[in-house]
Amino acid sequence: MFCSTKKEKYADFRPAFAAEKLLELDKIKLSDETVRRLMIAASLWKERKRKATHREWRERKDCFGEMAQVDGSNHDWFEGRRDKCILLASIDDASSRIFLRFTEHEDTRNLMQFSRTYLKK
Repeated sequence: MFCSTKKEKYADFRPAFAAEKLLELDKIKLSDETVRRLMIAASLWKERKRKATHREWRERKDCFGEMAQVDGSNHDWFEGRRDKCILLASIDDASSRIFLRFTEHEDTRNLMQFSRTYLKK
């Protein structure tokens, strides 16, 4: 597959790009993974081990209302029986209590009203 001319031709390519050029120029169709394996075997590519992502979980907040996450989800919530709308949702970090409200738009005014109602509750 990777004879000396191809080694010279694709030596500095990444596997996905090499696969693309093999198909385009040489009419050889191989998956990116196959090309990657062949390149590793021909010492054109070094197998890289991915670093484990270090994640440190933070402690939950102690008091209700100390931190809340708010998000809006645009969806056909009423399955065609009504126009699409936005579901605004808030979850409290300390208690995991959820507060929900439907609205027509996810804009500043509706988010401010949503926040005011949430804070009053």
